[in-house]
Amino acid sequence: MKRIKVVILNDIINEPYNALFRELSKSKDYYFRVLFCFANQKMIRRGMDFDLKILPKWQLPVRSGLQLAINPTILIELFAFNPKIIIIMGWDLLSYWLAFLVAKITHKKILIWSGSTFYESSMQRKLTLPFVRYLTSHADGCLVYGSRARRYLISLGVKDEK
Repeated sequence: MKRIKVVILNDIINEPYNALFRELSKSKDYYFRVLFCFANQKMIRRGMDFDLKILPKWQLPVRSGLQLAINPTILIELFAFNPKIIIIMGWDLLSYWLAFLVAKITHKKILIWSGSTFYESSMQRKLTLPFVRYLTSHADGCLVYGSRARRYLISLGVKDEK
C-alpha cells in the first residue's frame, strides 16, 4: 500500500519536535517530510533521521522587534512533493499562509498545529488577528497541546470537533 504524503512546516529545529518527527517517520501509513522555514544548516544535529529540508529564507526587518520572513522556494517544494496533507505549525510565517492557500486551491487537507494561548499579546498578534481567525476557522483540523491552547483556538472560532 502506498503511504500518504504529509508535509509539516515548522519554523526552527528543536529536540522535542525532532523526537516526535523521528517517531512519525516510522509510520507505515504516512510518509512525513518536514520543511524548516526559519532554520539553518548549523542547527542540524546527529539523530535527525527523518526526511527534512531547510528552506532558504529572506528576512525583511519591518520595524524594531518585528521581522517579515519568506521562503522563496516554498511553492516549488509543496508542488514538487505533492502532499495529501499539509500541517502548519502556527501562523506567524508568510510561508504558513502560502501553504494554507496552496492547500485550499489544490483541495489538500490543512491542519494547524498550535500551542498559542490568550497570554501571548503582541503588536503582531493584534495586527494579524483577523487573518488568524480566518485561517483557524477554515482549516480542516487543529492539533493543540494544552487546554489553554484549545480554549484559545475555540475563542478564535474553531469548532470544538476540529
